[in-house]
Amino acid sequence: MSDPGTTGVILNRGGVALVITANNVSDFDQQIELEVFSVPVSSIPVAKVGAAHQLFTVPPQTVVTRKFDITGFPAWEFQASTPLNLNVFATDAAGNLIAAERVLDSEAYEIAALTPMP
Repeated sequence: MSDPGTTGVILNRGGVALVITANNVSDFDQQIELEVFSVPVSSIPVAKVGAAHQLFTVPPQTVVTRKFDITGFPAWEFQASTPLNLNVFATDAAGNLIAAERVLDSEAYEIAALTPMP
């Protein structure tokens, strides 16, 4: 994912969990800031709502996984500020990946800055 980057808004097709993998292939600790938003689906422009915000360090040569509840979100967006390789997947209640709700690192969009969260 570019630094910073976003999945863009993804329509929720039955996802209940958002799974993020962060892969640090460097020889140094890397700090990562993650944000998850619930996005209302409406013909009237409505602001996204902050649902999760984490700041943590990933040790060298390590893959970490984070999981966030997205039950009931009409749509969602994930943002991160990191040079790490990130992949984002939504899963259904049975733990199955939802193909239409996955964004690989190479498919993320670059953004100027993370959206501020209160």
